[in-house]
Amino acid sequence: MRSYSPLYGDGECLDGPEGCKGETFVRLTLSGSGDAYYRCDFHYEAYVDRLQPVMVVISRRYPVHPPSDFDAAFGGESWDEDGW
Repeated sequence: MRSYSPLYGDGECLDGPEGCKGETFVRLTLSGSGDAYYRCDFHYEAYVDRLQPVMVVISRRYPVHPPSDFDAAFGGESWDEDGW
């Protein structure tokens, strides 16, 4: 079995057992945190439908590349973690 860090749950669907459909297995969170939870196919699809719009808004607000007017010298800030 693949190792996840951290992995939460006991092998049962996090959002179940009511309404579970399909296979239940470990699924990574959409946030990119590395956390993983057990979810069935149905509840994972519902999770994606609920969270994907939120993740799109966050990625627009905090893009990978800095905006054209970003100046790292102003306030001693850095855009990415490598510059910390």
